[in-house]
Amino acid sequence: MDKRRNPLLLMPTPADGLALLPMAAIPGIWALYLSGAGPLLVEWGQSEQRALWWSWSIQLSPLLIGLAALAVWLAANDWDWANLGFREVDWRPAAIGAGVGLLLALVNLAVITLIEPWLSGGRSVGYELFYQTPHARPPSWLMLGLVVPVVAVVIEAFFRGFLLGRLLVWLPAGWGGRWAAIVGGALLFAWDPFLVMSFHEWHWLGWSDGIVWGWLFVRTGTLLAPIAAHGVEVAALYTVFRWVLA
Repeated sequence: MDKRRNPLLLMPTPADGLALLPMAAIPGIWALYLSGAGPLLVEWGQSEQRALWWSWSIQLSPLLIGLAALAVWLAANDWDWANLGFREVDWRPAAIGAGVGLLLALVNLAVITLIEPWLSGGRSVGYELFYQTPHARPPSWLMLGLVVPVVAVVIEAFFRGFLLGRLLVWLPAGWGGRWAAIVGGALLFAWDPFLVMSFHEWHWLGWSDGIVWGWLFVRTGTLLAPIAAHGVEVAALYTVFRWVLA
């Protein structure tokens, strides 16, 4: 096994082509919206009778397709969780990830509250966007105690473990291939329809976060680091926006 080729010790499998389904579904949804059917889809999404189920069915379709593909991939590989990035429990990568997550929260908070308003000439920022997203609407104890951790595990397993993991297997060895996989995986994450529809113009922060979380995955060799970074960052940001700036 060549560590230069596969620094995470991820192994190619005959079922890896399943990752192409969500990779194609994400740009496919945007192509659908940009097509001639786009205005009709938007109109249907604004209908009081259709808005909720229609919007959610469209936004979540790539993720649902991807999670189904991930489940089939795991079953085809005898539930090889290590090949997904879930390795033995080591709290050092988790601690590193938590520290990085807190730092990312501070950086993004500065970007949202200071840098962006300054660049836009003092335009006020709608903080309510960050505490009115679907996963921020449950009671605080439920959001921080259950929703944020579960979302961090599921999203990191899918976007970093499955999609980024397969990109790392497919792309050439070396520095260039690893960073192409990290950046490409972060772009898929940032343009996921659910993230775009939830965070609107701020969805591009998912690209910078995705790069950092992907780098943590490659650097530590375990999903514990990006899961901890994701969970700590989201919890810190929602805490500030919901109880300090709201």
